[in-house]
Amino acid sequence: MGSLSSGCMVYSELKKLTDHPSIQPIVKSKVDKGFIWSNSAQESFATTYRRNFFQISTKVILQMAGKIAQEEESLSNPLVAVSGHLIPILSFQVGLNASMYDEDAVVEDSVNLVQFSSAREKGPKVKPQRESITALINSTSDDVEAQAVKFERIQFERSTNRKMEKFRLNVTLYAQLENGVDVQVATVKSMPISVRGRSPAHYTDDMYTGRSLPRVKSSQTLRNKMANTMRVSKSTPSLSNTKAREKMSTMTVSGSSKPTLEDLATACEIDMATL
Repeated sequence: MGSLSSGCMVYSELKKLTDHPSIQPIVKSKVDKGFIWSNSAQESFATTYRRNFFQISTKVILQMAGKIAQEEESLSNPLVAVSGHLIPILSFQVGLNASMYDEDAVVEDSVNLVQFSSAREKGPKVKPQRESITALINSTSDDVEAQAVKFERIQFERSTNRKMEKFRLNVTLYAQLENGVDVQVATVKSMPISVRGRSPAHYTDDMYTGRSLPRVKSSQTLRNKMANTMRVSKSTPSLSNTKAREKMSTMTVSGSSKPTLEDLATACEIDMATL
């Protein structure tokens, strides 16, 4: 499993009450499967394949001052500051998207993700939709009791097509307000991701500095089947053809010895080089 990031970018101020200190929203997301992670002193990145399905789990914690958190008996939602006014939050949602990895860009170009149904390739494919989530109000960042929301059966729509090109995943927390407006509260971003377009068999282990990439056996099996199909049979030809049987009868009657392999080939009109 790999965490998307150690930090969380906060865009909106949250409070429980007007006279209370601000609440720190914490979005914790991790990739449960589908990625190979590499962490080194020089660079941290992840590798996956375009046809790989991956899954992301997300939890949200609203970290408050210890005394205030202990006084709260429910998980009622706080207020969010919009244009200098504190507005009640009705609910929270989390959304998943992808973008080009570009630290110098103000707004990164988007990259399409595809979510499959439980039927996989046989079912419909859609863009990942936002999921409702219950935020845990806590005095710490401990997420043991927090609700987990999962984005399952996700694929990148395309691979990274240049050597230096990288993608990244973004999980964003949204607050839905009483007036119907959605406010972006916080986002967690992943490390750079390289998405390979071909199967692992087309890549050597030294192209990746982390753990060895898995090798698929299907390609070798296919090559063996093709070789067997192209191999010329060494078995004796069948004399099911009427014309061939007549020729062999003539040879057997006229000759004193048994027919040779050359006689058999002549009767069946087969080139000796193939026998």
